[in-house]
Amino acid sequence: MGTFLVTGASYGMGHAVATRLLERENLVISLSRTNPMFDAGATHRWYPFNLGKAGVKNLHVARMQKDVVAFSGICINVAVQEREKSQWSRQQIEKHLNVNCLGHAQLFMQMYEHGLVGPRCSIVVLDSFLGDSGSDWAVAYAMSKAALKAFFKSVYKRYSEKLDLSVYFVQPGRVETPGNPVRELADGEPGFQKPEGVAEVITDLLENPKQEQKSIDLFKDT
Repeated sequence: MGTFLVTGASYGMGHAVATRLLERENLVISLSRTNPMFDAGATHRWYPFNLGKAGVKNLHVARMQKDVVAFSGICINVAVQEREKSQWSRQQIEKHLNVNCLGHAQLFMQMYEHGLVGPRCSIVVLDSFLGDSGSDWAVAYAMSKAALKAFFKSVYKRYSEKLDLSVYFVQPGRVETPGNPVRELADGEPGFQKPEGVAEVITDLLENPKQEQKSIDLFKDT
């Protein structure tokens, strides 16, 4: 049995990953603004965290030390993308960077400083192709995802030998979630995947790290 952290576990992709890890009898610590959709059992702890407030010391990592010696794996899942507003404004760029990158960067560094990142820890980052290709309409989202990826590439370079870290960037394509319902797409666009299938891949990466940095495109690889 391992000990895993999942951010954004209240619903959607994070919920699917946390559920699969719990089914495999792991201890799961979940972070989200709202209570997860599953009951907190003996192998689950939930902490209400707002990753959007990256500049505030509201990431109470010290509380985790009561429940966790060190994490076997970390799933970075939270992401905001405001589709109804133009993302070319300073306000939108700051909001997306705070939630999608800076909050997770601060969280990881606080966990490391408290000794919560265990040896042979596997970090799985839910990635987006927009972070590589850019976007003319989701510019703030694309920028923040690229920044998050750059941060964890730097983490791997700095800490991989000391901690035997593995870092995986998983591009799941479109995943059917409450915030991203199935809809008609243009010809040639990739379809929707079930969150349970993506969660199975992520769970395997978390439980069986190979001390490597790797990008995985589930749409192209399936």
